[in-house]
Amino acid sequence: MKLFLFLLIIFFHFSSYSQTGILPSQQGVHYKKDEASCSSSETQLALPNQAGTFPNNVRGYYFTAPIDFCITGLKVDPTVATSNQSVAVVKLNQTPPAYSSTTNNFTVLHYSAGVAVGKIIVDIQISQGDIVGILGCGNDNCVSSYGSPQDYPSAIGGQSVILKRTGMQFNLKTTSPKDMWSEAANINNNLSRVELYYKY
Repeated sequence: MKLFLFLLIIFFHFSSYSQTGILPSQQGVHYKKDEASCSSSETQLALPNQAGTFPNNVRGYYFTAPIDFCITGLKVDPTVATSNQSVAVVKLNQTPPAYSSTTNNFTVLHYSAGVAVGKIIVDIQISQGDIVGILGCGNDNCVSSYGSPQDYPSAIGGQSVILKRTGMQFNLKTTSPKDMWSEAANINNNLSRVELYYKY
Protein backbone atom coordinates (compact mmCIF):
# COMPACT_ATOMS: atom_id res chain seq x y z
CA MET A 1 0.00 0.00 0.00
CA LYS A 2 2.79 2.43 0.90
CA LEU A 3 4.52 1.64 -2.38
CA PHE A 4 1.30 2.35 -4.29
CA LEU A 5 0.84 5.73 -2.57
CA PHE A 6 4.48 6.61 -3.21
CA LEU A 7 4.13 5.81 -6.93
CA LEU A 8 0.87 7.80 -7.12
CA ILE A 9 2.54 10.87 -5.62
CA ILE A 10 5.47 10.59 -8.04
CA PHE A 11 3.05 10.26 -10.99
CA PHE A 12 1.10 13.43 -10.10
CA HIS A 13 4.30 15.33 -9.37
CA PHE A 14 5.72 14.69 -12.83
CA SER A 15 2.35 15.18 -14.53
CA SER A 16 2.08 18.65 -13.01
CA TYR A 17 5.67 19.46 -13.89
CA SER A 18 5.24 18.51 -17.53
CA GLN A 19 2.37 20.98 -17.92
CA THR A 20 4.66 23.89 -17.06
CA GLY A 21 6.81 23.11 -20.08
CA ILE A 22 4.06 23.89 -22.61
CA LEU A 23 5.04 26.97 -24.58
CA PRO A 24 2.44 29.74 -25.12
CA SER A 25 1.15 30.62 -28.56
CA GLN A 26 3.33 33.00 -30.55
CA GLN A 27 0.22 35.09 -31.13
CA GLY A 28 0.00 35.71 -27.39
CA VAL A 29 -3.10 36.01 -25.25
CA HIS A 30 -4.77 39.39 -24.84
CA TYR A 31 -7.00 39.36 -21.76
CA LYS A 32 -10.16 41.45 -21.64
CA LYS A 33 -10.78 43.48 -18.52
CA ASP A 34 -14.18 41.92 -17.82
CA GLU A 35 -16.85 39.79 -19.44
CA ALA A 36 -18.80 42.84 -20.69
CA SER A 37 -15.75 44.26 -22.46
CA CYS A 38 -15.84 44.56 -26.25
CA SER A 39 -19.42 43.36 -26.70
CA SER A 40 -20.54 45.82 -29.38
CA SER A 41 -21.02 44.85 -33.01
CA GLU A 42 -17.86 44.90 -35.12
CA THR A 43 -17.02 48.21 -36.82
CA GLN A 44 -14.40 49.10 -39.42
CA LEU A 45 -12.21 52.11 -38.66
CA ALA A 46 -12.78 54.86 -41.24
CA LEU A 47 -9.74 55.49 -43.47
CA PRO A 48 -8.99 58.05 -46.18
CA ASN A 49 -9.38 57.19 -49.86
CA GLN A 50 -6.44 55.70 -51.72
CA ALA A 51 -4.14 58.36 -53.18
CA GLY A 52 -1.40 56.11 -54.55
CA THR A 53 0.92 53.24 -53.63
CA PHE A 54 4.42 52.91 -52.20
CA PRO A 55 6.65 49.79 -52.35
CA ASN A 56 9.49 48.22 -50.33
CA ASN A 57 9.47 50.05 -46.97
CA VAL A 58 6.30 49.61 -44.93
CA ARG A 59 4.11 52.51 -43.89
CA GLY A 60 1.15 52.75 -41.52
CA TYR A 61 -0.50 55.00 -38.97
CA TYR A 62 -0.65 55.55 -35.25
CA PHE A 63 -3.20 57.06 -32.88
CA THR A 64 -3.97 57.54 -29.22
CA ALA A 65 -6.91 55.35 -28.13
CA PRO A 66 -9.86 57.53 -27.06
CA ILE A 67 -11.59 54.63 -25.23
CA ASP A 68 -11.00 51.01 -24.20
CA PHE A 69 -11.66 48.72 -27.18
CA CYS A 70 -10.63 45.45 -28.84
CA ILE A 71 -9.02 45.08 -32.25
CA THR A 72 -10.80 42.12 -33.84
CA GLY A 73 -9.49 42.11 -37.40
CA LEU A 74 -6.83 43.53 -39.72
CA LYS A 75 -6.54 43.59 -43.49
CA VAL A 76 -4.21 45.24 -45.99
CA ASP A 77 -6.15 47.02 -48.72
CA PRO A 78 -6.86 44.45 -51.50
CA THR A 79 -5.67 46.86 -54.20
CA VAL A 80 -2.08 46.19 -53.05
CA ALA A 81 -2.44 42.77 -51.35
CA THR A 82 -3.12 40.36 -54.21
CA SER A 83 -0.90 37.39 -53.29
CA ASN A 84 -0.12 37.85 -49.57
CA GLN A 85 -0.12 40.49 -46.83
CA SER A 86 1.94 41.48 -43.80
CA VAL A 87 0.57 43.41 -40.81
CA ALA A 88 1.72 44.43 -37.35
CA VAL A 89 0.19 46.09 -34.29
CA VAL A 90 2.44 47.75 -31.73
CA LYS A 91 1.82 49.53 -28.44
CA LEU A 92 4.18 52.52 -28.34
CA ASN A 93 5.51 53.88 -25.08
CA GLN A 94 6.06 57.27 -26.69
CA THR A 95 4.97 59.16 -29.77
CA PRO A 96 7.23 58.06 -32.64
CA PRO A 97 9.96 60.67 -33.19
CA ALA A 98 10.21 62.72 -36.38
CA TYR A 99 12.18 61.02 -39.17
CA SER A 100 15.13 60.42 -39.37
CA SER A 101 15.12 59.68 -35.65
CA THR A 102 13.52 56.34 -34.73
CA THR A 103 12.25 54.44 -31.71
CA ASN A 104 12.13 50.83 -30.53
CA ASN A 105 10.32 51.80 -27.35
CA PHE A 106 7.24 49.70 -28.07
CA THR A 107 5.72 46.26 -27.60
CA VAL A 108 4.65 44.16 -30.59
CA LEU A 109 1.07 42.98 -29.97
CA HIS A 110 0.65 41.17 -33.31
CA TYR A 111 2.81 40.37 -36.32
CA SER A 112 1.78 38.37 -39.40
CA ALA A 113 4.23 38.11 -42.31
CA GLY A 114 3.31 36.92 -45.80
CA VAL A 115 -0.08 35.46 -44.84
CA ALA A 116 -3.08 34.86 -47.08
CA VAL A 117 -5.10 37.88 -48.19
CA GLY A 118 -8.36 38.62 -46.40
CA LYS A 119 -9.26 39.64 -42.87
CA ILE A 120 -6.85 38.41 -40.20
CA ILE A 121 -8.82 37.61 -37.03
CA VAL A 122 -7.19 38.88 -33.83
CA ASP A 123 -8.25 39.66 -30.26
CA ILE A 124 -6.16 42.53 -28.91
CA GLN A 125 -7.24 44.59 -25.89
CA ILE A 126 -6.47 48.30 -26.14
CA SER A 127 -6.85 50.70 -23.20
CA GLN A 128 -7.79 54.35 -23.32
CA GLY A 129 -4.64 56.44 -23.71
CA ASP A 130 -2.58 53.69 -25.37
CA ILE A 131 -0.54 54.86 -28.37
CA VAL A 132 -1.23 52.24 -31.05
CA GLY A 133 0.79 51.77 -34.23
CA ILE A 134 -0.56 49.86 -37.25
CA LEU A 135 1.76 48.77 -40.09
CA GLY A 136 0.76 46.88 -43.23
CA CYS A 137 1.70 46.13 -46.82
CA GLY A 138 0.91 43.67 -49.59
CA ASN A 139 2.84 41.11 -51.63
CA ASP A 140 6.53 40.20 -51.51
CA ASN A 141 7.69 43.75 -52.34
CA CYS A 142 5.65 45.22 -49.45
CA VAL A 143 3.39 47.69 -51.26
CA SER A 144 1.52 50.15 -49.05
CA SER A 145 -1.82 51.64 -50.07
CA TYR A 146 -1.28 55.36 -49.52
CA GLY A 147 -4.16 57.43 -48.13
CA SER A 148 -4.43 61.20 -48.04
CA PRO A 149 -4.68 63.33 -46.03
CA GLN A 150 -2.39 62.30 -43.23
CA ASP A 151 -3.69 63.41 -39.80
CA TYR A 152 -6.96 61.84 -40.88
CA PRO A 153 -9.95 62.50 -38.57
CA SER A 154 -11.59 59.16 -37.77
CA ALA A 155 -13.51 57.76 -34.77
CA ILE A 156 -13.57 54.74 -32.46
CA GLY A 157 -16.81 54.03 -30.64
CA GLY A 158 -18.12 57.46 -31.56
CA GLN A 159 -15.06 59.19 -30.07
CA SER A 160 -12.81 61.29 -32.31
CA VAL A 161 -9.33 60.02 -33.10
CA ILE A 162 -6.63 61.36 -35.44
CA LEU A 163 -4.67 58.87 -37.56
CA LYS A 164 -1.07 60.00 -38.08
CA ARG A 165 1.62 58.73 -40.44
CA THR A 166 4.26 56.27 -39.23
CA GLY A 167 6.52 53.67 -40.81
CA MET A 168 9.91 52.01 -40.88
CA GLN A 169 12.60 51.69 -43.54
CA PHE A 170 12.17 47.93 -43.94
CA ASN A 171 9.99 45.38 -45.74
CA LEU A 172 7.48 44.13 -43.15
CA LYS A 173 7.30 40.70 -44.79
CA THR A 174 10.95 40.04 -43.94
CA THR A 175 11.49 42.28 -40.90
CA SER A 176 9.45 42.51 -37.72
CA PRO A 177 8.70 46.02 -36.42
CA LYS A 178 11.72 48.10 -35.47
CA ASP A 179 13.09 51.63 -35.81
CA MET A 180 9.70 53.33 -36.18
CA TRP A 181 9.31 57.03 -36.94
CA SER A 182 6.66 59.64 -37.70
CA GLU A 183 6.47 62.64 -40.01
CA ALA A 184 4.62 65.93 -39.76
CA ALA A 185 1.57 66.50 -41.94
CA ASN A 186 2.62 67.33 -45.49
CA ILE A 187 0.96 67.07 -48.88
CA ASN A 188 3.42 64.31 -49.83
CA ASN A 189 3.29 62.44 -46.51
CA ASN A 190 0.52 59.85 -46.66
CA LEU A 191 -0.46 57.15 -44.19
CA SER A 192 -0.86 53.50 -45.20
CA ARG A 193 -4.44 52.23 -45.46
CA VAL A 194 -4.57 49.11 -43.27
CA GLU A 195 -8.15 48.13 -42.49
CA LEU A 196 -8.80 47.80 -38.75
CA TYR A 197 -11.93 46.19 -37.30
CA TYR A 198 -12.91 46.66 -33.65
CA LYS A 199 -15.45 46.18 -30.90
CA TYR A 200 -15.83 48.15 -27.68
